[in-house]
This record gives sequence, structure tokens and C-alpha cells, in this order.
Amino acid sequence: MGKIHGIIASLLVSLPLFEAQSWRVFEAPTATRLNGVSFPHGSASEVDSGEGWVVGGENTILHTMDKGNSWDIQNSPLDSSAELRSVSFWNATLGWAAGNGGDLLITEDGGTTWARQNPGTGDNIFVIQATSATVVYAAGANGLFLKTTNAGATWNTLSTTTQYTFYCMDFVNETFGWIAGMYGMIFHTNTGGASLELQETIPGSTHDIHGLKIIEVNATTYSGWVVGDSGLWAYTEDGGHTWNEQEGCGSEYDLDALVVRKPEEANVFPTVAYAVGQAHEAICFTIDQGEIFTVENMVSAGYPLFAAAWMDEAGLELIAVGDFGEVITYSGSPPPPPRHLLLPHLHHLKSSSPSPFTTPTATSPTAAFTTSPTPPLPASSE
Repeated sequence: MGKIHGIIASLLVSLPLFEAQSWRVFEAPTATRLNGVSFPHGSASEVDSGEGWVVGGENTILHTMDKGNSWDIQNSPLDSSAELRSVSFWNATLGWAAGNGGDLLITEDGGTTWARQNPGTGDNIFVIQATSATVVYAAGANGLFLKTTNAGATWNTLSTTTQYTFYCMDFVNETFGWIAGMYGMIFHTNTGGASLELQETIPGSTHDIHGLKIIEVNATTYSGWVVGDSGLWAYTEDGGHTWNEQEGCGSEYDLDALVVRKPEEANVFPTVAYAVGQAHEAICFTIDQGEIFTVENMVSAGYPLFAAAWMDEAGLELIAVGDFGEVITYSGSPPPPPRHLLLPHLHHLKSSSPSPFTTPTATSPTAAFTTSPTPPLPASSE
């Protein structure tokens, strides 16, 4: 990997980095590790309401009404040792949280009360995503992949034919999505998990993927990135049929979360993406589809960041959370590319290295694994 020849100077959190852009660092009302963050993605009014949730260690559930400026603590029925890993709200009232040991919670009143659900597993759940008010997916350790079609009244285990851990997922509608995790594995489904295609893996199968985001360019084209260990960035313009490794910000930046700004117009590929991770609050981003990457070093305690989300529909306000209750927010247009940065080149991800996966014959009537070409991409549902 090439190195950044120039890095933006560190900034004081009370001052804007560039005109029309600013980063701020807050302290949440806890010193525990924060693992997941969600702002409602229902109607536009809910997305821009400023209301969001964060989950973490020690059974932590935090709630904000003002985009992270202030927080209140919500109660859950779990014990104090519970480690919640992910949270996903469909709208301002309906959301789910999940974590270690198969812990899974639902709220139907914005977190005023949380109730347990039974996922039928004791494996750690690392990611959960609501794709509608009734259809929710979850994934985690030992190849765990779960789905509910009745808001969690019952959960079904989907077959993935792997024992490797999933760390991230992204569904663009109720049936069409991607999940990824250990050893660079990326699975794709266009059948709501009934069948899965193993897409290309990172050469050498050594990089775990922790962040994944796909954008619908049009009814038949999907584009996005994955990020992960050792500064991994990989980009696709064809729904994951091919992945191109990009230079990123350097192998010293282990990346744990990713957000991608959705273009305002159809038929436009995404160009703006931010990733955060365990490099002492360094934020790695691109505003030109990966031609140039920039490292932004925050001036604070330097704790790792584990999760990120847009707080608004336009993708102009970002929040990232991490260790010791750290919360960072950003607002404004993206900065111009700094000077003296190395222009990266692309490396096509080839499948020449041995794959850690086998291709068994499908035996389950409800879920099958295939490496055959993906059928034509369907249009996204609302």
C-alpha cells in the first residue's frame, strides 16, 4: 500500500476544519465501549429529526433528540454485563438491538421500553438491519444469518454454508443485500436470503471486512465499498461481481465502519465515503470515488471508533461512536482534496488464492448456496 504524502493538520474540535465543515467531539453519559449507532431511515422527516440511538457494552442504550448534543440513558431487560453490538431503527418508534450471546431486543415506542426476542441462537450477533417494519436481518459468529418477516415474533436461520463470522451487512430493500466478514468473504442475495452467492474475496484471504455499504445507482446497477483490517478499501460498480482494491489511507488504519453518501440524482455513481476505525480517531475519506484518500486526525483522547451513521438523509451530518463513550459528529459539505496526496491505483481482486469456502450441494428447502452468476438485478422497493 502507498503512503499518504501529506496529511491534514490536526484540528481543534471547537474550530471548523474548512469553511462550511466542522468536527465536534462529545462525551456520552457513559465510559463504556459504544458499538452501534442508528438514526431512523423511514420518511425524510424522521431521518432529519435529529433523533438517534447508540448501543454498547454494559447493557448501554443511549438516545439523542438533537444529533448527539445531549443524551439520555434507556433501560433494557438485559443484565449489566450485556454487550450490545448493533442497533437498527426503521422509524422513530420501531427498532431492534442485538449483541453477544444471542441477545436481541425490540422497542415499539422509541426506546421508552425494550423487550426481549428469541433469535433461537446463543451465538454473538454483530449486525442487525431493519429493511421494513416487519422484515429484519441479523448476522454474526459462526456463519450466523437470521431473518424475521413478522417484526421478530419468530426468527429463521438462513443457511450460509460457512462457519466464519459475519461483521457487516447492507440490504437495499427487503430481498436484495450483501453480508461480509472474516477472510474478506462477501456474500450476496437477491432472494431475501433463500440463496446466497459467494462473491470474490480479498487476495490471500487475510483481511476481515467490517464495513459495507451499497448504493442503488439505478434499477439494475449497484455500487459501493467495503472496508476492513489493514486499511482495506475495495470498490464495486457492478453489484459486487467484481471488486477493485483501492489505496485507502494506509495499512496502519484498521477500519470498522463505513458510510457512503447517496447521490441526489439517479444513474450517478457514489463518490463520497467515510470510514472510521481503531487508528486513534483517524477518519479516512474520499470525495472522488477513491482517486484520492484523506486522513483526518481528531484532537481528543484518541480512542478507537467502531460505528458510524448519517444523521440526515442528504449525507451532510455524520456521527461516529467508539471506546470509552466517545462520540464524534461532523456537519457541512465535504472538504476539498488536500494537496500532496498520493494518487492510488486500482488492483482487481482476483480469485486465484485458495478460498476458505467449499461449494456444497444445496440441501435446505429454504436456503441454498450457489456460485453461479447472479440473476438480473431487481428494482429496489420502497
